[in-house]
Amino acid sequence: MFELQRSILEMIAKGETLFDTAVELCQHVERKLPGTICAVATVDHQGRLQPLAAPSIPPSVMHSMRGLAIGPDKAGSAAAAFLSCEIITVDIASDPRWRDIHELTHALGIKACWAHPILDTSGTVIGTFTIYYRECRAPTTSERQLARQCVNLCIIALDRQRRVQEHERRATIDDLTQLRNRSAFSAALKSLNCDTPGAWAIAIIDLDNMKVVNDTFGHAAGDMLIQQVATRLSNAAGPSLAYRIGGDEFAVIITDTKCLS
Repeated sequence: MFELQRSILEMIAKGETLFDTAVELCQHVERKLPGTICAVATVDHQGRLQPLAAPSIPPSVMHSMRGLAIGPDKAGSAAAAFLSCEIITVDIASDPRWRDIHELTHALGIKACWAHPILDTSGTVIGTFTIYYRECRAPTTSERQLARQCVNLCIIALDRQRRVQEHERRATIDDLTQLRNRSAFSAALKSLNCDTPGAWAIAIIDLDNMKVVNDTFGHAAGDMLIQQVATRLSNAAGPSLAYRIGGDEFAVIITDTKCLS
């Protein structure tokens, strides 16, 4: 188990992708436990499972499993995610919760399942770690120890991914208005197609007398005004994108053909 821990923590420390890290985790478990299939999934904000890594499951099957709803009457990982506890299915063929996907599990040679929820520090389910067996059985004591280690490693990897995404978000999002910032605006300008005349347009908007607002009513009132303008501008601009490029300066890159015609 030390080898697994060292390998995964090294990948996390080197900044390897979450996908590659999860694949290595699954492959290690499958080598350690012959006759098993390992899978890691995340739970999105809508409470649906999104497969992350399952190297022994065909990509077409993985694709069909995207967006599965979690629930107490669901099978395996979907139930584990909803109930925040491990779910052991010793015999899939005799469990009615698997009825809808029994043909799929049969085609993969899966006969039993052991699903674990992955919880963040606040106790929120952020993913699942699942071991499928090619025979009807429950996990052994040594397998339980291995699974606990895998779940802990998944927590570390997913937390790092969250922090990376938050850092990237902060680099391109204005904190006050939640609009895209000047950096994102500059990047968007570079990606515009300049070969086709009239393919896009730019609107630059700034607010007059912001200093008067701040001096008269205070900066808190000025911030509220900026936020209101940002909300209304974003709603009016859609589906084009609005940006806050300065203190009281906004921009919209118009790409909607209806607006350009």
